[in-house]
Amino acid sequence: MINNNSKTAKELILQIEEGRFGTYTSSIVFSEISYVLKSVYELPFSDITEVLDSTLTIRGITIVDKTNTKIALQFYKKYKIKFTDCLIASQLPKNTILVSFDEELSKI
Repeated sequence: MINNNSKTAKELILQIEEGRFGTYTSSIVFSEISYVLKSVYELPFSDITEVLDSTLTIRGITIVDKTNTKIALQFYKKYKIKFTDCLIASQLPKNTILVSFDEELSKI
């Protein structure tokens, strides 16, 4: 997201803040963000917490933390992707479009 998807991410955040559509995320997503920023981009802790803080304060974003483990396991078996991605997908309200920069998660 930092390099090749930065422009797309900024455009998406602007649309969210303008109220063009409802947006959902979860604490699992925050965990994934933290992991990627630390292990892939090697950002310092202070930068990671700044990203997490700014993500949490995006106007129009709703935190959903109700996980359906049965559905997550079904996704896991069907798509053979990371189980954490399946947990994230299991939290989506019905009739929700999944948007992600994670290529594996986009398979669902």
